[in-house]
Amino acid sequence: HVIEPRIGWAYQEAFDRNDQIIPYDQVDAALGATNQLTYGFRTRLFAQRPRSKPAAPAGAGEAVLLPEGTTGEVRKAEPAPAGAPAASHEPASPPPPMEPVEIASVEVTQSRSFGRALSVQDINGDGIAESSRYSSINTVGRFNPKPTTSLDLRTSYDVLLRQMSSVSLSGNLHGDVARTGFSVV
Repeated sequence: HVIEPRIGWAYQEAFDRNDQIIPYDQVDAALGATNQLTYGFRTRLFAQRPRSKPAAPAGAGEAVLLPEGTTGEVRKAEPAPAGAPAASHEPASPPPPMEPVEIASVEVTQSRSFGRALSVQDINGDGIAESSRYSSINTVGRFNPKPTTSLDLRTSYDVLLRQMSSVSLSGNLHGDVARTGFSVV
């Protein structure tokens, strides 16, 4: 079990040509002048699982008996003497080593701005917006009980409305033949 505190500070001066920046994703988004602190924690739970089996070495396939000479006769193995243990053609392999794998995690984060409002809401519906320098409280929970199963829960708690503003649940199940996924928002 690991608990990881997180703290980060972002500072960006005003840029007068934001409209010329080509947005690629949310990481590249230009927010203008920014001075904010992001804080939170993540807790992660690990379990020991066997490492996946390594690939068979080259040439470790079936033994093939080839004909001897030109007569087409096939050489046969000599039978084992009576009472002797049967010989195994495959060498005994040690069990795969165990390795730690993250099976669950929960992360909670929030940001605090030192410049602009991060949350703006018309709480009373009267056209007067209230604002806060604190962002929503975001939670991400992940659960991976098996290598073939995963669940992801994300929530956002609005600090001005004092209620959940978004909740989503998604997951995956996959096997050798089929794979299925779902998402509920």
